[in-house]
Amino acid sequence: YLANTTGACQLTVRGNPDDLGTVEPGYGISAQKDGEKISISAPESVYVLGTDEGSQIACGGWTLVSDETGETLDSGTDNVGEIELSSDATLVWDWTTLSHRSGFTASEGGAIATNAIGAADSVWQPGGSRIALTAVPQEGYVFVGWFGQLPGVDHRSPVLDFTIDGAVSLV
Repeated sequence: YLANTTGACQLTVRGNPDDLGTVEPGYGISAQKDGEKISISAPESVYVLGTDEGSQIACGGWTLVSDETGETLDSGTDNVGEIELSSDATLVWDWTTLSHRSGFTASEGGAIATNAIGAADSVWQPGGSRIALTAVPQEGYVFVGWFGQLPGVDHRSPVLDFTIDGAVSLV
C-alpha cells in the first residue's frame, strides 16, 4: 500500500534492554508530523514477568537519537516528556534499576535491626544490595529462627547477611 509521508518523520520507539511496559507512542515505527510536539510517556516501573510481582524494573529515562547522524537530539531522566521531530529518529526508553520486594517482620517479643531501605513490609530493595538482618529478642524472649524462604542461609542464626536477587519475605 502507499502512504503519504509528505511533512512526516519516522519515529522508531524501542526499549533498552527490552520493550517493557506500555509506552506512548507505542513501540515500533510510526509517522509523526514534522515540527509537531509529541508527548511521550512510560510507566515509572513494570513488574518482571514470572516473579509474581516480586520484582520490578524502573524507567530510568529516555533518549531521542537521530537516525541519520546517530547524535542525541534530546533526553530526559523522567518517565514523561515532550519531543519534536525534524527528521527520522529513534526514541529509546531506558529500563535500568531492578528492585525486589522485601518484607522483614518481627514476631511478638522481638524486633529486627536492618540496613535495608525502610523497615516495613513490602519495601522495594535494589537488586544486588547486601542486606543485613539481626533478630533482637525482648527481655523474656529468645530467638528461635527465621521463617521464610531464603536459600543458602542458616535460618537458626539471629544474624543474616545476604545479597537480594529476588523477592524475600522473612518473619
